[in-house]
Amino acid sequence: MTGEVRGLDGRISNRKVIRIVLTITTEAAEAINAIVGSSPMPQGGLKISAKPVTDSESTLELSVVESPAENDQVIEDQGTRVFLEQLASDYLEDKVLDAEVEGEQIRFTLQDQGPGPAPRGAPEQN
Repeated sequence: MTGEVRGLDGRISNRKVIRIVLTITTEAAEAINAIVGSSPMPQGGLKISAKPVTDSESTLELSVVESPAENDQVIEDQGTRVFLEQLASDYLEDKVLDAEVEGEQIRFTLQDQGPGPAPRGAPEQN
């Protein structure tokens, strides 16, 4: 999305406005880094895509990819790169991605960012 941005000098410039759509906890970032780092594409990132199941339902799919697609939203946080496909980005705009690691099993969970205490490992927002 492009919007007008007024600088400190009062001049208007057109700059790309990026909205943060997904908060990534420390545990999720560590898990993503481990997954991507051990893949054949260690410089890549984790792609989250929405795949339709029915006319009204979709499922989220995770995959390691070398680079984002042209329309993917890119989140770089805590040393990790996450690429969000547009439909997934729309759904994830108010979510927190967390992970639980048990042995070699990683379980990702999504929570709403709503008011209240932040999920464990979520960066503090000021």
